Amino acid sequence: MMPKLAFLTILAALMIAATIPAAAETVPLNWRDSGYDLAAGYRYTIALESPVSGPFVYPYAIVDAGPVRIRLHGPQLTIWVNGEPVFDESVGSTSASVVIVVDYSGDGVIEVTGFGRVAGFTIDHSYRIMIYTETVTVWPWSSTSRVVITRQALPPPPTSTTTNPNLEPMDEDINNQMQSSGLWNWLATAFSSGAMIAIVFLVIAFGIIVILMFLKQARKRKWL
Repeated sequence: MMPKLAFLTILAALMIAATIPAAAETVPLNWRDSGYDLAAGYRYTIALESPVSGPFVYPYAIVDAGPVRIRLHGPQLTIWVNGEPVFDESVGSTSASVVIVVDYSGDGVIEVTGFGRVAGFTIDHSYRIMIYTETVTVWPWSSTSRVVITRQALPPPPTSTTTNPNLEPMDEDINNQMQSSGLWNWLATAFSSGAMIAIVFLVIAFGIIVILMFLKQARKRKWL
């Protein structure tokens, strides 16, 4: 009698457990804008939470950005790149942390905390990062998934030896123009010392005196 009763109890428990997910009430919060773009030159830290809403029931937490999609469902974390699954494992918790680093050339790396690097990708333009969360209720339990994204700019790349002249500072352009002109170069050198300035003024004064004397003699002799 007891073995039969135990069997019926286990069977009833399994039937109840099987009906719980079907009885769960899901309220999707729909896709929404994260406020960030997946772009070159940034590091993104993505925290996902999919807390339990009842036996075997968890809300989805999803991030979608161009070629990358990340989904947490309970402890199960799945990552796709260009539609292909590159990571599908239990992270041992209902929360997970994913780091995406995109260098200035557009090459990206995806890392899962506790697992290391799991995939790479390449982008040639920016993509808007979208978030999906939902609330799942199985009376008397209820929980809502969460996604939190933080972004940090990478250090600027080393300056290249080849520069665009249109981007050079204006004062450098002026200096280059002066150095390319012999006259400006001579004037800059001449007026860089007090002695040269005095000599120039003496020459000018002497020239003025000579002109005045010539005009005076010309009037006396009625040349003018």
